[in-house]
Amino acid sequence: MTPASTRGLSGSSSGGGGPSLARKLLRLAAASIRVDGTLIEAACPGRFPLAGVEFGNGTRREHAMATVIRERERIQATPNGLVRDRYADPTMTRAAREKRIAWRLDHLDEWQRDLEDLAHYDPRYAYDVAHEYDHDWTTDPDYGPRAIDLLEFDEDGVQHREDTRPQAIELHMRDTLQDRFGHRVVYQNRYGFVEEIAENLGLLTRQGRPSNTIKPDLMVMPSEEELLGDQDPDRRPRPDDPVPELVLEILSESTAARDLGDKRLLYEALGVHEYLVYDLGDKRRPGSPRELLLYRLEGGIYRQMAPEPKRSSSDPDRHWSDVFGTYIRFLPDVRENAEEFRKLPEGNRPPPRF
Repeated sequence: MTPASTRGLSGSSSGGGGPSLARKLLRLAAASIRVDGTLIEAACPGRFPLAGVEFGNGTRREHAMATVIRERERIQATPNGLVRDRYADPTMTRAAREKRIAWRLDHLDEWQRDLEDLAHYDPRYAYDVAHEYDHDWTTDPDYGPRAIDLLEFDEDGVQHREDTRPQAIELHMRDTLQDRFGHRVVYQNRYGFVEEIAENLGLLTRQGRPSNTIKPDLMVMPSEEELLGDQDPDRRPRPDDPVPELVLEILSESTAARDLGDKRLLYEALGVHEYLVYDLGDKRRPGSPRELLLYRLEGGIYRQMAPEPKRSSSDPDRHWSDVFGTYIRFLPDVRENAEEFRKLPEGNRPPPRF
């Protein structure tokens, strides 16, 4: 997002593009732009805003909202001995992001004005200074507009490699669930709840505002009529709003702790009857197995349900689901062990089937 003080300069963001474009832009070298005698360092114009402006008096104002991409190569060896390049963005490290957060907290009005300039700005949403919001990407997993890409970075500013399996699983599950539940199935939509629940659970933005919107991977609502809800764009969540009967979250490295922590407590407080969590492997922790976890509400508290006993060691785990009214399980794709697919990165291999 282009900061207010640099708005109108050449290289201001104009939207468009996606994760593939972002990866290409990460490889661009930093550029210098001179405007009215003022030197402005920039990189990847149009995707990340300017990092700072050097004024005539020699002072330099650092923009905490800004990010500048300078390529830093990281060499990593994979288990099969291959070497691959990964790129770290020094402005997306934990330390760099904390500096931007501090700036935003000191300049909330200016930060708010920049948010309002976004075409997808939603006045009802609790924007968080801890996240980045640009014209076509964000680091906020709950933000939600469909045209906005979610980019995830580790502590060192390395963008997590794209894993195509979660979306494939979600789409397959959506189709399977719609065969049983019809349009009660909601895929990748935001769900709002009353602020009092967020406050009671300590779900707050870094500036202290209740964070009362989530974006589950998939939900099953009680009925199609309740799913439609009130179409008033100014409508706020109410205590009597319908609660999902079932929620599914597919873990990633950056969301696993939250999905198993704050979100589990939230779904418990909301009264979601069954909460499914799927780990594709190595998501909860290094070496964590591929596993479906099922939590069921009993007496207002979630209890993790053990899978049914296996008839053979090769059988996948299966769980009884009250919402489905049958046993559910994930089956490995038969192509998974084929030679041509074993050569692919794990994130590009055929996903398990629900």
